[in-house]
Amino acid sequence: MTTAVDDLVSELATTWPAEFRQPVSLAERRAHDALAALADRLQQGIIGSLPYFRATDGTIWWITLGGRNAELRHYADDLRSWVFPYQGSADSITSVVNAGSGRLGQRIAAVTSEGYLRWTTPAKNALEVLEVLSTMHAYLASAPPLQQGSAPSLSSLQLHFAMALRIGDWVAAAAAVDEIDRRQLDQAHRTMQMRIRLLDARGATADLVAYVVKQEAWIFSNPRRIVSAILRAVFDVELAPLESTGHFQDALAKFETEWYRRLAPLLEQAEEASHLQAYAAIIEQDYAKAALLVPKLSPAAAAYVQALLPSAPAAVPPATPIYDPAPEIAPAPTAEVRNGASFWTSLHGAVRDGQQARARTLIEEIDSSLLSDIEFVSAAPDALLELLSDDEIESRNAPRILRQEVMSSIIDVIVGSSGFPLLQHVEIYLGLADCLTYLRGTSANEADAQLLLGLISGVVYLNPTHADRCAAIIRGWWTQRAIVARLPWLIAALDAVALLHPDPTSLQALWGDGLTLAERKGYRLTPSERKTWRRVGAAIEYSATDVATLLDPVAAVESDETIDTLAQAGLKRIAIVSLQETGAREAAAELIARTGAEVVLVNGTVQGGQTRRASEADLILFVWAASSHAVYRAFDDCRDRLVYVQGTGAVSIISAAEKWATDGMAP
Repeated sequence: MTTAVDDLVSELATTWPAEFRQPVSLAERRAHDALAALADRLQQGIIGSLPYFRATDGTIWWITLGGRNAELRHYADDLRSWVFPYQGSADSITSVVNAGSGRLGQRIAAVTSEGYLRWTTPAKNALEVLEVLSTMHAYLASAPPLQQGSAPSLSSLQLHFAMALRIGDWVAAAAAVDEIDRRQLDQAHRTMQMRIRLLDARGATADLVAYVVKQEAWIFSNPRRIVSAILRAVFDVELAPLESTGHFQDALAKFETEWYRRLAPLLEQAEEASHLQAYAAIIEQDYAKAALLVPKLSPAAAAYVQALLPSAPAAVPPATPIYDPAPEIAPAPTAEVRNGASFWTSLHGAVRDGQQARARTLIEEIDSSLLSDIEFVSAAPDALLELLSDDEIESRNAPRILRQEVMSSIIDVIVGSSGFPLLQHVEIYLGLADCLTYLRGTSANEADAQLLLGLISGVVYLNPTHADRCAAIIRGWWTQRAIVARLPWLIAALDAVALLHPDPTSLQALWGDGLTLAERKGYRLTPSERKTWRRVGAAIEYSATDVATLLDPVAAVESDETIDTLAQAGLKRIAIVSLQETGAREAAAELIARTGAEVVLVNGTVQGGQTRRASEADLILFVWAASSHAVYRAFDDCRDRLVYVQGTGAVSIISAAEKWATDGMAP
């Protein structure tokens, strides 16, 4: 390498000012010595930078090389901290893989095959930059190593996996995933997705189906390629053998009894699952959709589905939904046509490259009007997931900070939009909930937990078919930090999904985990809390005897009984504003029993008599995840009496009222 470095230095030196090569003054001597030190670093195999003076525009192209890809990324972060607060723009840092075929490119390629960084500063500041680099290198050399040994990083293992998958080296691919799991370098659901990709690539469809069932993979937020792999395998293993022998009725029955509830959420985002989608449409009695899918089916399957359709599909009234969606307030039309998919691609690139100015310019474009762009909405869930799973973003400070900024802006715009919550944005809400769980799952900030509760409550209210996925998000948030302080959040979250969950008994484990933690930590439930846990226990189909038995170890003794501050608040009228009538009515019954107050329910979407009566209440409990913006504006003049309820269930409503009373807000 010594000869190669010498050749590179000689090539670059032809562009250096004469005074740097043959110094006279003290300043020129310092510049000469700094350049020599930079060349020495490269001779020793240490990452460093050398200047290429461009006479055409008065700038310097700095070439950073001598390290592997990860080292170059860390060096770029160091440059942002040391050089670019004062010299040039950090956006000029560019990662170059191919040095080119020119003379200089050949010299660079002879020194490194790992690629290099190129960045720009004004030529007039050359001495200052050289001195900063000298100080930076000296400081970094004196710092202790951050990590000992040569254990591969997460990003390198993921790269090994991708390469092994491409060349068909299944043993190496499996070894990479096993190492990530063994060292717990990544979240379990992501290594699960890697194993699904491996099984799919191997064509081990039977093993893939068995693995998907064991892991309950359908409850996670999966990229499209994972969804496609799951659906393809289920069809090939479970249904295709029946179809191949003409037993289409048996295939439909098997799908309906064993797979429909599991796969229905996945089918909504699938692109190539026509047979499964057609069966789902028949089950849902969505005959118009089934008719559209007929041309995409095999001839025999098409004939079977066609025979199930009414004779005049166009005259069949639309199927009655299994839930009553909230009336939607359509966003105002915008004259500007935006390419939403390109927006997400550009934003991801800016965040990944740490280009703050570019990213923030794009962030400023995220406003409520953008939510009317169909491409923006449809691309958002996958785009959010990609932002979370990009290893380059995760491994560097600047991109991670930008990612947080992006997520905050998106949440602010979507949750604060005039139509929130909207049925067509449910997938975005789920994506944001996944983001919060991933980025803030260990947070002790109550606001994070309550925002998550509001998002999942809104999703379940709008589309109960997502209750299972919301339960998985609740499980993910709870297990990342299972502490006593999160018990009220846990029971409120379970209350939000229990009544609409297709299998409420699947929530019993989480309910039991909460009580087990309370018992282990010596926490005792107040009478009000016991009533709440008892109500949710019944909703998840525990018997009254089982609930009493499980609650007994955490029941407060007589001396622990507390004063009911809500009953002592002196309330005359309480208003509950929510389109989720079941939870609102349950809460109203309890509030009447405990306070004796009149309770007004506001379940409309526009201002009127209900909102006028509610505005006169002593306490207005506003369920923001199940209320319209128009109704919210009815209380502009009485915000001092308005309390936000984070969930949609009775537990959340009662908890908000109790907190209001405990905090001394009662009249």
